[in-house]
Amino acid sequence: MPTFHDLFPAAKAVIGVIHLPALPGYEGSPGIDAVIAKALADLAALEAGGADGVLVENEDDRPRRILSAAETTACMTRVTRELVLAARRCAIGTETLLNDPEASLAVALAAGARFIRTDYFVDPMERPEYGPMRIDPVGLMAYRRSIGAAHVLVLADIQVKYARMTVERSLAESARRHLAQLRRKRPPALRARGSHRRANGAGKRR
Repeated sequence: MPTFHDLFPAAKAVIGVIHLPALPGYEGSPGIDAVIAKALADLAALEAGGADGVLVENEDDRPRRILSAAETTACMTRVTRELVLAARRCAIGTETLLNDPEASLAVALAAGARFIRTDYFVDPMERPEYGPMRIDPVGLMAYRRSIGAAHVLVLADIQVKYARMTVERSLAESARRHLAQLRRKRPPALRARGSHRRANGAGKRR
């Protein structure tokens, strides 16, 4: 299982971000070919500037869904794969917004990406427009193992800035809980992903 320093050995690694135009299925999308062209141009600029890694996100998919739609997962896989093939120095990572780290892991596995980012991982948090966010770090890691993606690094925010903590904790306490939860033994039966969708309102947009 890789560590951050395995993937980014530089003393001060720089990870750039590619914000994609709206993907097919969203109003104003320029189409998948234009999305890929923009992503590749951004990758070239970031590599020319000396970046060590690149994270690709579907930032302009608005109104956002909490969980990824089928066409979003498919497009993110296609774009991420094109970046992986084109990259010369950067490790490529991916995040499917707004809160679907399982989709991000599936995209990374299929596309050959090296890491994912997830905004919601450890602490109970909510946003006024969505309500409580699903938080299940141990379940996410179990899912990663179940699909054979243990080699995909998970970069997780702690107390992400644009959500509200529903239980007040220090950053240090959040980090301790993070480690404690990841070290717990997971029950054999991995909860069905469909239950996450029912609990969080699949297709809910902003």
